[in-house]
Amino acid sequence: MLLCRNTFSLFWVASLSAALLQAAPIASESFDYRLGTELTGGRANGGIGWAGGWESTDGKEIRMDGGQHSLWFGNTPAYNQDGTGHIRCGNSQFAIRDWSTPVNLQTTDLYFAALIRISGADARCRVEFYDGTGASGNMRMNVGLNDTDSDGNVDLFVDASVGSYPAGAATDTPWIYQDTTYLLVAKRERDHVSASLFVGNTNAPTEPIVWDVSQSGTSGVDLQSMKLAVSTETVRFDELSIATTFTEAVAGLQTAVEAGLLLTHPAAGSTVYQT
Repeated sequence: MLLCRNTFSLFWVASLSAALLQAAPIASESFDYRLGTELTGGRANGGIGWAGGWESTDGKEIRMDGGQHSLWFGNTPAYNQDGTGHIRCGNSQFAIRDWSTPVNLQTTDLYFAALIRISGADARCRVEFYDGTGASGNMRMNVGLNDTDSDGNVDLFVDASVGSYPAGAATDTPWIYQDTTYLLVAKRERDHVSASLFVGNTNAPTEPIVWDVSQSGTSGVDLQSMKLAVSTETVRFDELSIATTFTEAVAGLQTAVEAGLLLTHPAAGSTVYQT
């Protein structure tokens, strides 16, 4: 059970404005690859806004899973059979990717959004952001889940300057349902890094006034690459998005609804289907 202030609607697209539907992230990835595709060697080069494909090290690469099912916000069915897929990570695996338009933290905020799902109590994963290509140089945003402390809960954590699973990271200890998909959103401002988890309900997602977890740390670098690292095989990811506003980060996700569900946009009067 996740106890938090924020809720994410299963059918939020039906209430979005035309301006929101036109919003776009600077980079996004829906993992529309064949089952078994390795996220390394540039073989997985889909999505928009990226400078190249996913890279990794032999034996450490993440592979496509999901049997042509996307993650979605709900438990019946567990996955959305829409012809696309998601990634299920193994032990000690990682993937690195650069995006085309660096984000200057002196003048611009960076937002990261993704669907995340865990299938076991032992869940450790993180996403790190760097100012150099290929996840090199200065690491200036780290967000993830960790379960190695003594309280027995999975912690949502952020750190402004330390990679891996930093001991000094700001952490929260929500109760998280296994086999439930959540929206993870992180924000890097010039002087703070923050993150929150959203669970499906009846309200459209809005940027929190108070995030679930936040840590101070000033930086003015240009972020341009990310490293997705997973330490346990219980973690699944889908629908990554990098943007400069909360609205763009969330709007960049594919519609999280059952395949074939007809949605009507109230402002434009047009119909939208799951893709």
